Amino acid sequence: MRADFRIKNGDIFTKSKIGAGLEGMARILSSQGFLDFSAVPDTRFDSGSSVNLNIEVQEGRQYRMDKLEIVGPSEIADKLQPRWELETGAVFDASYVKTFLEKNSSLVPADFVQDTGVELFKDCNSSTVSVHIHLTQDPQHAALDRTKHVDCRASAENKKSN
Repeated sequence: MRADFRIKNGDIFTKSKIGAGLEGMARILSSQGFLDFSAVPDTRFDSGSSVNLNIEVQEGRQYRMDKLEIVGPSEIADKLQPRWELETGAVFDASYVKTFLEKNSSLVPADFVQDTGVELFKDCNSSTVSVHIHLTQDPQHAALDRTKHVDCRASAENKKSN
C-alpha cells in the first residue's frame, strides 16, 4: 500500500498527497472486502524540520457477497441479474458495483444515479453484503426486505456498552 502514497522520503509534506494515499488505501482494502477498516495517521515532527508519518490500519472483518436484488421493471432486472459475476460467498469487491453498472449501461435507465440507486447492506453477524440496485424511483418497485440486515456500527456500539 506504500506505493499509493506519492510522497517519498525527503519530499515536502503535503496533505493532498497523504489524502490521496489514504484514498488509494481505501480502494484497495474495500476491493478485498474490508469495508470497516480504519486508518489513523500519526505525525511526529523532529528538530530537523522533518515529519515522520505512521499510519495505524485496522482491517476489521472481511465481507463476502450475499445476495443481489435488482428492483425495477422485470424485463430489465431479468437481463441484468444473470450478468452479475460476483458469486455468493466470494470476497466482496466494493468496486465491482461500478464496473457492473458501466459494463451494462445500455440496460440501465438513462436517469439512473449510482449514489442514490445502489444500496449496500452489511450483515455483521454473517460478514456478508447484499447489494440492492434500484432502477426506478417508482414507489411500486421500491419495497425492499431490510429486516435481515444489521447495522454494523450499532452492533459494535451495543457490544461495547454491554
